Amino acid sequence: MKKENGWRKYKEGISIIILVILCVYLVFHFNELEPAIYKIFDIHLGNVGQYNIVKLTRQFLIVALWSSFFSIIFGLMIGLFCFTGTGKEFRVIIDKLATIMRAFPEIAMIYFVIPFLGLGVWPSVIALTMHGILPIIFAVTSGIDNVDPILTKVAKGLGMKEYQILLNIKLPMVIPVIASGMRVSLISCIGGATLASASGGEGLGVLLKAGQDTYNVVLIMECAIIICLISLIVDKTLRKIERWLQRKM
Repeated sequence: MKKENGWRKYKEGISIIILVILCVYLVFHFNELEPAIYKIFDIHLGNVGQYNIVKLTRQFLIVALWSSFFSIIFGLMIGLFCFTGTGKEFRVIIDKLATIMRAFPEIAMIYFVIPFLGLGVWPSVIALTMHGILPIIFAVTSGIDNVDPILTKVAKGLGMKEYQILLNIKLPMVIPVIASGMRVSLISCIGGATLASASGGEGLGVLLKAGQDTYNVVLIMECAIIICLISLIVDKTLRKIERWLQRKM
């Protein structure tokens, strides 16, 4: 029984390591596997060129990381702002705007931003950030709303001010909920980073676009597999952190 519990304890960590190794191997060796894939599936149409998958993956990760970073920063700031004296009056407006931005198609948002910022990675980063902040805002607001009101009354009875209650009592208690919102946001940013090719930011979206234009399913498969592996690695890692935070809290 103890051995089984020990295996369960380390099983998720081992699976993350295996996914990382597989992802790194495919990124650096997918070009070498292409001839065998074309031969196995007997695909001739669209086999028109070679791509540096390492470079495209690096460009893809840059867009995903920047958009994830800005989503977390702005999502936390806006979520906490909703509980300040001024922010409470704007909370309904913020919720509506965040929902509208989430419903607005990412590709349309990219094309809307391009005339202001030009081509490059930043139109994609801004579009993905606007989509990524919503789960974090909702995680912060819903988590703080569900904190036991008795704790707030006790804190007020001890003479604590509103901002002290928010930062010292409510926020630490909802960290696992916020971590869950961050996980959803990061997966959204990773999945949407393929659209960077639409604004000249290149990345793995180049493989997807080339595969669509030339009916080359191998290029589409390469793009999809790498993105799926990256998403699984991030999801499993953040789930592990989320459960650890829940135990600590």
